[in-house]
Parts: sequence; structure tokens; C-alpha cells
Amino acid sequence: MTQMTSSADKVALVQTAMMLPVMLISMPAGAIADMHDRRIVALVSVAIALAGAIALTALAWLGLLTPNLLLGCAAWLAAAWR
Repeated sequence: MTQMTSSADKVALVQTAMMLPVMLISMPAGAIADMHDRRIVALVSVAIALAGAIALTALAWLGLLTPNLLLGCAAWLAAAWR
């Protein structure tokens, strides 16, 4: 089993990973939602988030989750919900 870190840097990076998609994806996501059916856009977003949650769960269950993978999954989930 992989030991998670208690480093303050990694804890701060989780917050960055959660907020970075807001800055990068918000405007294009709004434009896509305006151009296409909002229900379809929302369903695609939820499907992407579900895939990220399943990946995160599988990695944790298999004991393969590292701090860097956790950061990546956090960014993936944040991007899907924005």
C-alpha cells in the first residue's frame, strides 16, 4: 500500500488542481453550453466525472494511488464539473 504524504506543498496543490480548471475551462464550457443542447452537455460532463471517479476508486482500491495521481484525478473531476 502506498503511503500518502503529509507535505504541505501537496495539500496546497490539491486546491490548485481543483481551481485551475475553473480558470482554463469556464469560458469555453460556457460557449459550448450556449451552442449545444445544455442537457447533452451536462450529461457528457457527468459521464466524464463518472469516469474520473471510477478511475480514482479503482486506483485507490488496487493500492496504486499516489499523491501525483490523486492530483491528476482531482483536476479531472474539477474539470468535469465546471
